[in-house]
Amino acid sequence: MKKYAYTDNQNNVVISFSTTKPTAVDVIDLSPEQDECIDDVPGKYQAAWEIVNGKIEVNLDKAKVIKLAEIREIREIHLEQFDRLQARYIGSGDTDGVARCERRKEMLRDLPTIIDWDSITNMYELGQIRPPEITD
Repeated sequence: MKKYAYTDNQNNVVISFSTTKPTAVDVIDLSPEQDECIDDVPGKYQAAWEIVNGKIEVNLDKAKVIKLAEIREIREIHLEQFDRLQARYIGSGDTDGVARCERRKEMLRDLPTIIDWDSITNMYELGQIRPPEITD
């Protein structure tokens, strides 16, 4: 059995294990040396993969969109936590706590706009985006 990569009808790169080569136009044989995509070893950005000149590459612009969605998803979890905490502060009359929660929530809301997406030029830099407001 061999491992192949090809682009399907929706322009997604598909990894296939088969004894016969798929009939797609841009099929590549994935040898162990080029196992999937070097820049995206865990396959986190597989929706951004493209076959270019017989190799799988990550489309950085598409990967940035995936990263932004991930940041927004994590941000929403933190916003919900701060909403609950803020409600407790309101209930106890702690105005300083309410103000702290409000400042923290504002930082989280601004997060996608404060990242300089244009300065990210490769997958390593994209992987380094771990803003302090959303790290555990």
